[in-house]
Amino acid sequence: MTARTVAKRLAWHLLGRPSRLARRIEGLRAAGQMPILNLHRVSDDRSSSYGAIAPDLFAGLVDWMQERFTLVTFRDLADGRTWAKPPAILSFDDGYRDFLETVDPILSARGVAANLNIVPRVVDSGRPPLNVQIQDFIGQAPRSLLAETPLPGTDAAFRTRSDRGTLGLRASAVLKSMPFAEQERAFAALVPFMDSLGGFRTTPVLDLASLRVVAERHEIGAHSHDHATMTVETAAYLADDLDRCRRWFADHLAFAPQVYAFPNGAAHPAQIDAVAGAGYRHVLLVGERTSAPGNRVHGRITMHGNAPRELAARALGGRQSFGQGT
Repeated sequence: MTARTVAKRLAWHLLGRPSRLARRIEGLRAAGQMPILNLHRVSDDRSSSYGAIAPDLFAGLVDWMQERFTLVTFRDLADGRTWAKPPAILSFDDGYRDFLETVDPILSARGVAANLNIVPRVVDSGRPPLNVQIQDFIGQAPRSLLAETPLPGTDAAFRTRSDRGTLGLRASAVLKSMPFAEQERAFAALVPFMDSLGGFRTTPVLDLASLRVVAERHEIGAHSHDHATMTVETAAYLADDLDRCRRWFADHLAFAPQVYAFPNGAAHPAQIDAVAGAGYRHVLLVGERTSAPGNRVHGRITMHGNAPRELAARALGGRQSFGQGT
């Protein structure tokens, strides 16, 4: 373990002191704010360079949150009700199969429902977003193959010396910074290298039948049609994306989604207005900030970590101040 890792863990341990967290919760209550936790994978599988939250840590986080908050979904905010404990939302993105296999049993046992924002392209293809496939490859490929593979934003030296987590984050971030058409071209150049890796497997995702099962208990929103970063796309692209999401939900789930989560939390103000104007009741960003029940645009707090105190501290915004969103 490096000195930097030790220092980070110590910092989160201190930020997660019970007395400090109690003060944060009281400040959140006084400000009329609520945390919306942005989650992705919950699994013991470590084959990807992207780190999932361990199931036991997630279960502990849910218990910790449920003792201090009322865990709700966005649809519960519509009637303006109030709760004895401050509301909070568990908001998942992408649509991984571990939501059905791991997350749902944990939440069902506690009577909790979550918000899950899915990518129609992911459901139809049976494969996770392109950047996640790259992280899966980085987690499984031998170093010799990684050194040869033209991963976005990296050279051979970086691919050789970087740990897999850092390499995966770099390649993923560079890919996501491209318009989606460019993402597809960059990804196509990697396919021969992925095909050469015997036994390579991508992170399992929900198929349509599984998604319909999940939708019986949980709130399903849209996370764009293709998982494109909208800040590098045109207004026409976003308008088409919103229409495609609406049609896909109507054809496959027989309802109109009320939640739209921008991929990577990235959006210009005009794009936020466009989503709201298209009939979505709730627009989700990231921003590592809390929101409020009456908002239409919500910040979310990205969740990852390896210890209960770290997850608890992150859930309350870490060092961030309360507020923002409209």
